[in-house]
Amino acid sequence: MTTAIVSFRVPAEIRDSVKPVLEANGITISELCQNVLTYVAETGKLPIKRVFVSDEDEELIRIARERLLEPGAIRVRLEDL
Repeated sequence: MTTAIVSFRVPAEIRDSVKPVLEANGITISELCQNVLTYVAETGKLPIKRVFVSDEDEELIRIARERLLEPGAIRVRLEDL
């Protein structure tokens, strides 16, 4: 298999903050990039999702999580639906 060089720019702060995390996991930046590109090539999907949540949705998610921790009966009037 022939190889190609892929280069990209990233702020130095990001590179510097990522290095210790990768080193702790025994992987280099180059290996991470190779793994990500291989995953995309094999699956046709991105390994991450960017999710944008509005403040209102974030509040609803918080309420739902709280209620899931303490499930119980909830009184609801038909007019409230």
